Amino acid sequence: MTNAPNPLGIPDITSFLQQVFGQVAFCFPTQKSNLVPALQASFSLADICWLNQHQWGDIRLAKFDSADARFADQAPTADLLRQAFDQGHTLLVDNLQTKNGLFATLCRQLSRQFACPTRCLAHWSPSYSEGQALQYDDQDAFVVQVSGSNNWQVDFNSEFRPFGGEAYQSTRVEQCKTLKQLKLAVGDILYLPRGSCYKAAT
Repeated sequence: MTNAPNPLGIPDITSFLQQVFGQVAFCFPTQKSNLVPALQASFSLADICWLNQHQWGDIRLAKFDSADARFADQAPTADLLRQAFDQGHTLLVDNLQTKNGLFATLCRQLSRQFACPTRCLAHWSPSYSEGQALQYDDQDAFVVQVSGSNNWQVDFNSEFRPFGGEAYQSTRVEQCKTLKQLKLAVGDILYLPRGSCYKAAT
């Protein structure tokens, strides 16, 4: 695995695999200088809407104090998504690896690097907003800060490791008491092993 490409610019792959991967949350600045500009240049709302054939699904809206249901009655065009964004909604786009060659290549390289299936999501949030409440995932995640900055609360001490498809346990979130505050700036990457509670606000 250590001879595979290093698409995220992790400083020390060998140490990461031995001491971090699947064990603890970890934050680092990418060492790959062209990563963020490439991701920025490859994200097109108009193209994504066209590829989704104007259907909600891989494109979703989220808002901490509930999304406006009126948007769900309309097709997700780029103009509509920008309007929702301006009204405080976070835009979530799933399965980017099926919509864009750069993201497909990135996912293939990550799958080779970590010997596991990989998919790519984009979260696009307006300033001073929260898309979702404190939660955890049943899969590991790398969060790449592509624009702006995010204030995160992360449980770095969690040993809870749910399996994919396992029923969500809200009591795990309620018991999460050891949240560490950190700020992600452009080019920073946050690794979250599955089961780690987290929350982000722009």
